[in-house]
Amino acid sequence: MLQGYVEGFHRGAWYRRGGRWQWLDSGETHELENQSRNRDSMILAFKIPEAPYSYNDFKYLLKAFDVAKGVKDTLALFGAEVSTPELLAFGAAFLVEMAPAGSGYAQNRMDTAKKNVTMGFADGFVIGAHWRPWTFAKQMFWKNRGSVTNTWDEEAGRTAEKAFDLGLECGFIQGRKLTPKQRTFFWQSIGTTLMPGGLAQFGGDSSRWPDSRWTDWYIAAAVGFIRLYVKD
Repeated sequence: MLQGYVEGFHRGAWYRRGGRWQWLDSGETHELENQSRNRDSMILAFKIPEAPYSYNDFKYLLKAFDVAKGVKDTLALFGAEVSTPELLAFGAAFLVEMAPAGSGYAQNRMDTAKKNVTMGFADGFVIGAHWRPWTFAKQMFWKNRGSVTNTWDEEAGRTAEKAFDLGLECGFIQGRKLTPKQRTFFWQSIGTTLMPGGLAQFGGDSSRWPDSRWTDWYIAAAVGFIRLYVKD
C-alpha cells in the first residue's frame, strides 16, 4: 500500500509535466553514461539503483552519503552548472575550511555551516529529483541575506546562509542527474519514511495542492532524505 502510494504520487506529478521526455531528450543520460561511474564519488546518480525499490538494493546506501564530499564532487564534475560565480567561489573556499577549525567562533561557524549545507542539499535534491526547475527551488528555499541571524557572531549568520544556498544548488544539480527509473526508486525509498499522518497529509490529487502543501511535502521529503541517506 505504501509503495503504491508513493509510486502513484510520483508518477502523477512527474508525467503531468512531461518530465520523462524532457529528461530523455536532454542528453543528460548520455552525459552520465560517458562519465566514469566511480563508486567512490559522492554522486547519487552513480549509486542509486533503478526501480523497483527493494531494501536489499537500498541497504548499501543507508546513511552512506557524505554531504561535504557530495558538494565537492558536484563542483568538480558539474561546477559549470552552478548559477553564480559568487556561489562557486564560496564553495571552493568552504571546502578548504571543512577541516577542523579549532575552537571558539571559527569552530562554531563551521559547525553551523555544515548543518546548513546538509539541510540545503536535502531540500535541493528532492526538488531536483522531482523535476522542478531551478527557479522553483530558488523561490522556495533560497536564503535572503539577513534571514539567518547570530547576534554573537554576525559572520556566522552570513556563512550559514551561503552554506545553505551552496547545498541547495549542489543537491538540486545531483537530483536532476537521476534517470527516470532511479527517480522512482528514490521516491519509493522516501515513501518508507512516511508515518500514517504523512500519508494522510500528502494523499489525494497533488495537482490540487496549495503552495503551502508543496512546501510541507518537500520539507518532509528532505527530512526523509537526511534520515535515510546522510551520514551522521
